[in-house]
Amino acid sequence: MKLIEELADAFLFNSMETRNVLNIKTGEILLDAPEALTGEPEIDWESDEAENFIIIPEITSSEAYDIRVLFSEEQNAESGAILLEALNIRKPFRNFKFQLAQLDLEEEWYGYEYQYALNRMAEWLDKWKDY
Repeated sequence: MKLIEELADAFLFNSMETRNVLNIKTGEILLDAPEALTGEPEIDWESDEAENFIIIPEITSSEAYDIRVLFSEEQNAESGAILLEALNIRKPFRNFKFQLAQLDLEEEWYGYEYQYALNRMAEWLDKWKDY
């Protein structure tokens, strides 16, 4: 798997207990998590090696919502209206996912979301290219 794909996966994976970290010298992605979860020690952010580590951003809830709106707006009028309505009621992500299945748009959605993540991580990585 290419680095950009690993970064996109890390970007889309949201966890309160863990975070993904990029070693900008080696291109390796590390998981920073409590030892109780991984069996490995957490990253020592005070070590000399840590100066090469940058935390990989994760998609925020508002950004995930906005991407769903953009996807909905790119669909035909009927499907788009159904998806937008799903986003404007209680439990919007769950309802959006349900409507995707009903409209047989799941594969399109996941491709769209992943392409967004690839683009977002390419922009992010570009900021770090000179380090």
